[in-house]
Amino acid sequence: MKAIIRNIVIVPVLALSLITPALAQTTTPTENAPEAPKGLPACGAWYQSNKTPIALTASAESVAAGETVSFSGTLTNEAPYAIADMNVYVKVFRDRTPGARDVNGPDVVDWFHAVSDISLKAGESRWVTISWKVPTGAQPGRYTLGTYVTGSDQFDLQGLTFSDDAVGNITNFTVTGDDNGALVFDKTSVTVAGQPFYFATFPPVVLATSSVVITADIANSMEDTVRGTVTWKLYSWDGISEDRLIEESHDDITLPTKSKAALTYTVTDTAHSVYYLVGDVVAENGTRSVIGARFLRNGVDEPRFSAAGSDYPLVGGESKLFVCAQNAGNRIAKDVVFSVLVVPHGVRSLFGPVAEATYEGGFPPSALALPLQAQKSATSFDVIARLTQNGTVIDSITIPYSCSALGTPCNILDTWYLLYVALILVLLIALALYIRTRRRKKRMYT
Repeated sequence: MKAIIRNIVIVPVLALSLITPALAQTTTPTENAPEAPKGLPACGAWYQSNKTPIALTASAESVAAGETVSFSGTLTNEAPYAIADMNVYVKVFRDRTPGARDVNGPDVVDWFHAVSDISLKAGESRWVTISWKVPTGAQPGRYTLGTYVTGSDQFDLQGLTFSDDAVGNITNFTVTGDDNGALVFDKTSVTVAGQPFYFATFPPVVLATSSVVITADIANSMEDTVRGTVTWKLYSWDGISEDRLIEESHDDITLPTKSKAALTYTVTDTAHSVYYLVGDVVAENGTRSVIGARFLRNGVDEPRFSAAGSDYPLVGGESKLFVCAQNAGNRIAKDVVFSVLVVPHGVRSLFGPVAEATYEGGFPPSALALPLQAQKSATSFDVIARLTQNGTVIDSITIPYSCSALGTPCNILDTWYLLYVALILVLLIALALYIRTRRRKKRMYT
């Protein structure tokens, strides 16, 4: 990761020059996909999407600017397998035009990590509470809290975090107060490679090696000149893990009352198949506006992990696990090694893995699963998966399945308790032998 601090270009909207389009004429990633390689079934044969819903109720249907509203309810695992290390993210939306739907969705006024480290067995639920403090300068109107559930911050389980349209679950509420305007991104103005960008449609595809210019207008509808800070973060794939952060920049801006300006950002990195640029402006009154523009590079074929699940607890010779990977490109990714190792915790780890599997070869533009069968029993274990391409690690993940987190009595072999007891016994025996030897020596000299 590299951090870049540079100036953001702010120019009057009417002075924007035309940008040469860099959009490639190509098929979407799923068209003309070859059959799955022998031994790797489709991910859909194992993984069930959108099986971790959150049913939330707001503490109040209406809340004033400056107050805090809470949302409580249950997160449920409706899948037939255990899911470990889940996190919940939230976007807070404000309707621009109440009751209307468009290709850009509502404005995003906040985005944050709300709940961490939840592991659930099949059919289990967990009570969760999420709070949001409404900024004092928030505009009144109809708001929506949208939730997204991720697995190990590597893949989406409920909703798509990079989307303002494919939300996991939503809860509506109203904010009251005076409307003094705001400093916001104009979602209808965003372009990618010279073409209009729509936030609720399939992302555009650009040439593999071209620089990509992204533009967005920012508007001040307040009665006074307003200052704010703009942050750009460029990620590969999505923005939920800082491990995927490629570069970032920060700049202070000042906009006169009732004015607009245009921001530009140029993406020069060409190493990845999917890019996600997040723009985030925070005004001096605490209000926030967030946009995320996503695009694909044609001809860059890069698999990544997309799902995982496990029977729980593991019973040797019976239980099954799986890890899925997805190639978002439009060709077969060559020289891929997809490996999964299941390592038990505690004393069991001294006797080798619970299960392991490896696939080597080409990886088509689709989502495929690498299934495994447990050879040994375990109540606590790590699923360690790695993807390499041309000898370079391109994705890795460790998913902890813990007996304590999953509410299951821990097998003594899945802890280090026996080893600690053995060490204590060895020390006690050594101490007893030492004392006995000392006593014998004393008798010899008396």
